[in-house]
Amino acid sequence: VLLEEYCQRNPVHGLIIVSKDYARLTLGARMVVKLMHMMFPGEGKWDSVVFAWTHKDLNAKKVANLGKIVQHVNKEIGGNFHRSCAVSVPESEAHDLTQFDVHVDEILQNSGVGQFQRPTAEKLTELVVDTMGDQFGNAEEVLKK
Repeated sequence: VLLEEYCQRNPVHGLIIVSKDYARLTLGARMVVKLMHMMFPGEGKWDSVVFAWTHKDLNAKKVANLGKIVQHVNKEIGGNFHRSCAVSVPESEAHDLTQFDVHVDEILQNSGVGQFQRPTAEKLTELVVDTMGDQFGNAEEVLKK
């Protein structure tokens, strides 16, 4: 309810999704992306999304293939984001937030993720069931319970 009230009164400039897994989106990140699809249905929202992968210092080979990873994630989420970067903790040699800072500055210049749309209970249930897989059964059965 607090998030809903905030989104209805204030523009959401952007969304930053952070993941340490370069091979796929974690369950939590997938839920965030699907919620974003549902709550901000406009197409322009992807211009205001930044994916930041962590542990850059431990994943040099994967960071080199970030373009392919972005393509894979876009396919997985049905999105079209293009702002991505790899970051690491300040104690590492690879610590550099320059690209991240550039992306944040860019999304602040955009019109934001769009108009908030409140999801129904049914849509939220479908989202959870879809994201979690067959663990709960189908959405119609879950809603009847």
